[in-house]
Amino acid sequence: MYTGVGLKWYKTPIGDTGSYIEPLIKTDTPAKLYYFVSQTGHIGCESIKTKLFINIYNLPLKPVITKSGMLISVPNTYKSFQWYLNNTPIIGATSNSHSIIADGKYHIKVTNIGGCEAFSDTITYDATSIKSSFLYSYDIKIYPNPTNKNLQIASGNLICYQLKSITGKLLLQETKCSKNHELELSNLPDGLYILTLIDSSGVLIGNEKISKISL
Repeated sequence: MYTGVGLKWYKTPIGDTGSYIEPLIKTDTPAKLYYFVSQTGHIGCESIKTKLFINIYNLPLKPVITKSGMLISVPNTYKSFQWYLNNTPIIGATSNSHSIIADGKYHIKVTNIGGCEAFSDTITYDATSIKSSFLYSYDIKIYPNPTNKNLQIASGNLICYQLKSITGKLLLQETKCSKNHELELSNLPDGLYILTLIDSSGVLIGNEKISKISL
């Protein structure tokens, strides 16, 4: 609402005596309102009335996250979206769906056309929980892990890979599938990374947590 000294409020531009009491606006029901406001100076001169528009919107419904494999999503019925991992905004994660690539707690903030916000409940996900089964099923060996330099991937099947930071930033990628890959990690800082493996048909195999350390 406008602030200042000597503000006078009107409901109509003419034929209204006005009031120096700021109007009390109820926000429990969506509405489009308008008022006219003027200001009186210290010598008693009143300014031209300014029209003030007020749009009252409903709060958006609380978004409910659904999970399908490693994809989490909410209905695409809001104006904007922002996904969070461990209460930190995920850079670029501004659509109604997000692919999980790291362990942690996820939630989303949505806004409606009026800029009103709502937050989902938090879901906890372990993106590496399937590693034992997929490594066995695809006859995959990943070594050494932890590593201080190179990482070897050996498989009985053709596979491709992506290496991402724990926050989801893509660092390395190989789209030409092979049974053997060697990743050069010496230039990466120490820490945890997520290795995503994909078969030659483009189907996600699984994720493996990689630890980079310096000797």
